[in-house]
Amino acid sequence: MKTKLTFLSALLLFATWAGAQNSLLMKYLPSGVNTVVTFSPLKLASKIPGETFRQSAMYRELMKNDKGEIRAFLSDPSISGIDLSAGLFILITTDTTSAYPGAMVSMMGVLKNEALFSLMVSKLKGEDDSLRTYGTNRMMLTETSKPAIAWNDEIFVMTNGRTADMRMQLMTIFSDTTDQRTYEDRMREFNETILKSKRDHCFELLTPKNINQHGHNERLNEMFNATGDIKIWSNEGGISQSMLKRLPAQILPMMAKLKAATGNEKITLVNFENGKISSATKAYPGKAMAAAHEKYPSGPVNTSLLQQLPAGSTLLGAMAFSTNPGLGKEMMQQSGLSELLDSLKDKIPFDTDLLTSSFGSDGLFALLKTPAKEMTVSENEDERSLRLFDGLDFIVAIPIKDKEKFERLKSAMSHMLDSLKETEAGEKYLAGFKPAVKYNDKLFVLSMKEETAAAYLNNPATTAVPAWATPHIASPMIGMLNFREFLTMMLRKEMQEIEESGAEDGIKKMTGILDKIVFSGGNYNNGAMISNMEMLFGNPDKNAMEQLFDLLNLSLEQSENRKRRYENDGPPPAEEKIEMAVPDPKDKNAPRIVRDTDVKVEIVEIKQEETIPPPPPPPPPVKPEVKKKTTTVKKKN
Repeated sequence: MKTKLTFLSALLLFATWAGAQNSLLMKYLPSGVNTVVTFSPLKLASKIPGETFRQSAMYRELMKNDKGEIRAFLSDPSISGIDLSAGLFILITTDTTSAYPGAMVSMMGVLKNEALFSLMVSKLKGEDDSLRTYGTNRMMLTETSKPAIAWNDEIFVMTNGRTADMRMQLMTIFSDTTDQRTYEDRMREFNETILKSKRDHCFELLTPKNINQHGHNERLNEMFNATGDIKIWSNEGGISQSMLKRLPAQILPMMAKLKAATGNEKITLVNFENGKISSATKAYPGKAMAAAHEKYPSGPVNTSLLQQLPAGSTLLGAMAFSTNPGLGKEMMQQSGLSELLDSLKDKIPFDTDLLTSSFGSDGLFALLKTPAKEMTVSENEDERSLRLFDGLDFIVAIPIKDKEKFERLKSAMSHMLDSLKETEAGEKYLAGFKPAVKYNDKLFVLSMKEETAAAYLNNPATTAVPAWATPHIASPMIGMLNFREFLTMMLRKEMQEIEESGAEDGIKKMTGILDKIVFSGGNYNNGAMISNMEMLFGNPDKNAMEQLFDLLNLSLEQSENRKRRYENDGPPPAEEKIEMAVPDPKDKNAPRIVRDTDVKVEIVEIKQEETIPPPPPPPPPVKPEVKKKTTTVKKKN
């Protein structure tokens, strides 16, 4: 059944696209929905050449157990009974009245031929499933974790119901020590709960709403009328009662202010283009925050901070930002953060106002890849602690606005850190962490290594702005994540261990498909905060959807190769691990720790020579000493 439902989901994803009949689905949207996703899978699938699909590992996997249904569907998608000109919705609903946090995820689409859809569902029915009719509503339900399928004459839905409630119900049933019922009786109650949850949620989704509150939602209609391969509307206003109960009382007012200041509604449009996936997001803040953005517009990033990055270094990620000081102060006041900082002033051993008065409104954070060093026996405790950052380095650069206040802040921070190191907790968490601090009259730099901080500080910023940042330098915030390099680092161990022919080449092809993620934001326009993101691929002339498809197929091929090798050669032998006593971390002369990943042990069988006589048998066990029992005999007179 699981395979059949997965197949149905895949068919829906590849055979439905958002279009003319959004209004029909709109009247079925539940009142508590806070996210709606609509997309065009058929349009996206058209970006993959047909011959590429038929030659793929995914196609081979689909055809492996096909009894004709998949081939028939690909030849004539109308046999599903689904209206391919209508939109497919993914709905996320949060029940804020529930005692348990969690979201319900559902799929919704329009039917063109209910009889054909009913026939298709009947073919998907498993042994544990039941088909039920409630007036014009039909459902396929199961008492397991598999999703329910329900439909009427107009639409169909797939849902798992209130999964968070079900998980908590299961925990409640089996944690009750006073319950004397058998395991079977408890599971029967749990299955009935699952069934009722799915049935109730199906009824809710299949019921047309008398008052279409979503039809008059300006942002939701804006999303539907926009152009995009994937379109997302979200209203992140739901906080469950259980989450509120877990928050400290002093935080609740700040959460309310933060919610009012930032707003809830967002619209995101995603498009698959040649060489990249691009997304644009509009976030609509509250009225007070919108007025603050109008009053205090943020300027573009300080590009010189990017130009000072050390030449020749491998950049794993970076983020540069610029903020308007007036906007920052307004945001802190409206969100309640300023009140929180005021309440902490007596507990922090320095004046918190020095943080804002010492530095300018620009900044940069960068993560670098550096050559890894081998651990030596002579390394002391502090040097061994730094192994956590082996192969990595970072740069934090912030312009100095007031040198005198900065010196006061530096002195206070140094005193605070020295005091923390004298405590047991500080000694544990700060041991070995000795970042390098460099600064002049204009710039403060923090790094893991002295040479890195010095190279950045002394760089005259005459190099060009990095190519990835150039299209976005007008934004108040830009950033980059080197996805290819991170993936290569994660696969390094696998690349070293794989021995079959072509496997390492396949992994290198996988990392070559992906490039980097670039993002920008902070611009305010027409009542919305604008942010953009681009996922760049290795081939700029090939559609991103086809390159994603290539990546998926390379992964499937690697999996097939490993499966074939396992079937032919059997499972790989288990490595012998060495257990060693861990030396006292406070002993600076202690030898380095040898881990089981550092040493491989070869088990060699030693055969005994035939000329050596076998050892004598062990002596018989010593019998315990038996005490003699004495009896007293009385003489007869």
